[in-house]
Amino acid sequence: MKEAFKERLERLRDEHSNEIPNNWIDSRSPNNSFKVRGNWFFALVAVLENGILDGEIRDPIVIRKISRGINRFTRREFTKENPTQAREIKYANLMIDLALKGK
Repeated sequence: MKEAFKERLERLRDEHSNEIPNNWIDSRSPNNSFKVRGNWFFALVAVLENGILDGEIRDPIVIRKISRGINRFTRREFTKENPTQAREIKYANLMIDLALKGK
């Protein structure tokens, strides 16, 4: 696994808060480093999809599990304006950890 790919995943996991704030957070918010944001999920999906396409993630079982997560986070029901739930953030973190451990 290339260091740049690993660092992108670690930044998504470690540099954004798991907290779900009471108010709406968007790119113009003073502190917008929250996983609750839809753009955070889009970034995660892009990094994971590129990781699969570029061969950074090679294990077929890991690819299958991550692909399920990608499908979950790109479904219309998820991408609507519904508030992000804590379970979705937890699932996303598990996907990152799986990708980091997967070969």
